[in-house]
Amino acid sequence: MCGRYGLYRSKMDYENALDAAGGLAYNSMPIDMEPDFNISPYRKKPLPFFTATGVEFGLWGLIPDANKKPLDELRYTFNSQSEKIASDSWPWKGPATRRQFCLVPMSGFYEWQWLDPTGKKKLRHFIRLQDPATFACAGLWNDWKSPDGQTVKSFTIITCPANRLMAKIHNPTGKPPRMPVILTGEKASAWIDGAGSFSKDQAVAFLKPLPDEEMLAYPVENKATGPALIKPVGEPVTA
Repeated sequence: MCGRYGLYRSKMDYENALDAAGGLAYNSMPIDMEPDFNISPYRKKPLPFFTATGVEFGLWGLIPDANKKPLDELRYTFNSQSEKIASDSWPWKGPATRRQFCLVPMSGFYEWQWLDPTGKKKLRHFIRLQDPATFACAGLWNDWKSPDGQTVKSFTIITCPANRLMAKIHNPTGKPPRMPVILTGEKASAWIDGAGSFSKDQAVAFLKPLPDEEMLAYPVENKATGPALIKPVGEPVTA
């Protein structure tokens, strides 16, 4: 994914995401939050994610255990490859070993399709499920201790090799196409509820592409803002 997603942040949207995540239910639901159609990484505003204990808020971009730089000097990792998590590669080793799995709710995400080999001409696409309800992507979270003793929560969204639909959109020259790991139903609830007892192989088995027939993707205006950002400007992409 290009590093941006949209979330209609209301109590109903969270409840829809929880329902899509296998009927999870929490008491500490945030209520009065403004919709955000273009969430980008590295912002300092905490964003919601789900764990087995409830709704948490953290920075999008996981901060590894070993980082010693001040918070304002860090470059976080907002996407993490499933293959590297499987091998416990840095910076995922701590959170993955501790099975700090989470779900990141969203209404959809954006991806840029390269229209020429250089990537100078690109077209933004909005991707969501065929059912337009809020859904969730698999993630890792962490509590990072800053040099001044501050504890900062953060999370990353896990990506995997793209399905046929996403391979048509995520097409950077020389790089394999990828997509976020989307979890629904029992898989979503099991990802966080059973995190503590998963073997590595069991955890990796979750990190697969969603079937393309369950997804809807269409081009949107590159420079639009707000609700206009998810308005189609062309026909849906077919796998």
